[in-house]
Amino acid sequence: PPDAWTTRSGELESIPDVCAGKRTVLLVVKDGSASALRERLVFAQLAEANRRRDVQFITVSIDATAAAWDAVQSDRPSRSEQIRWVGNDPRALEAWSVGTVPLVVVLGPDGDPLPGRYRLPSEGLGADIDSWPR
Repeated sequence: PPDAWTTRSGELESIPDVCAGKRTVLLVVKDGSASALRERLVFAQLAEANRRRDVQFITVSIDATAAAWDAVQSDRPSRSEQIRWVGNDPRALEAWSVGTVPLVVVLGPDGDPLPGRYRLPSEGLGADIDSWPR
């Protein structure tokens, strides 16, 4: 898997450091996807309502260009949305089994993807998270 992603400010950030001690729920998106934009709204609501310290929510863009990444950032449904960019890094696409967007991926405390299929925010992701052991 990739070991870093880009923050809104353009800094590289270590994925394992961000994930340390938590489950990190990623919503993988791409500019131009209307369904990704709709899911981001629900994902933002889940993130804002989250009361668990062991779960965090991050939107990740897999756009190939900086212009598309900028467009994804400008479409933020919430000012508090945590958003990162991995570009079209083949390590991320393979490790996270990205075939279509939007897609939910869950990373473990070490930053590696946890096995399983995860529902989209509008299809019951919140209930799935509530069922996870604390």
